[in-house]
Amino acid sequence: MRRATADDLPFLRTLARRLTAFDGLTTRDPEAIVTSSEETLTDAVERSLLGAPAVAVLVAESGAGEPLGCALVQQNSEYFTGEAEAYVAVLAVTETAERRGVGRALMESAEGWALEHGLSRLALEVFAANHGARSFYRRLGYVEDSLRLVKLL
Repeated sequence: MRRATADDLPFLRTLARRLTAFDGLTTRDPEAIVTSSEETLTDAVERSLLGAPAVAVLVAESGAGEPLGCALVQQNSEYFTGEAEAYVAVLAVTETAERRGVGRALMESAEGWALEHGLSRLALEVFAANHGARSFYRRLGYVEDSLRLVKLL
């Protein structure tokens, strides 16, 4: 596990597509998700490289140095209380890294980052139709805290 560098940007951009690798997106354009995620990861790496203390892009690697996944964790304000919390904006692993413990290791690193920054709460969002991811987070001890409803007009 290590912090992302500018050299990781091409890999991170390819991971953005993994955020739509499930069936059931109903109200979102997958290409818009990919584009936005690419921009979010690029911005986060740039802010981190400039020394911003409230953001980290973590990269998981194999023993041979092959990148396998990433997590973007940052300090955020909880919507209802305004309290500082850690927020995982992106978690993605390569298709070959699925079910190999890479996602778990990235989440453990994100939790460690949060604790190092004095944050006792870690939040994230997941698409309702992404049943695999929802099950993964439940196994890690995450609970559903709110439900966002959307109506296309």
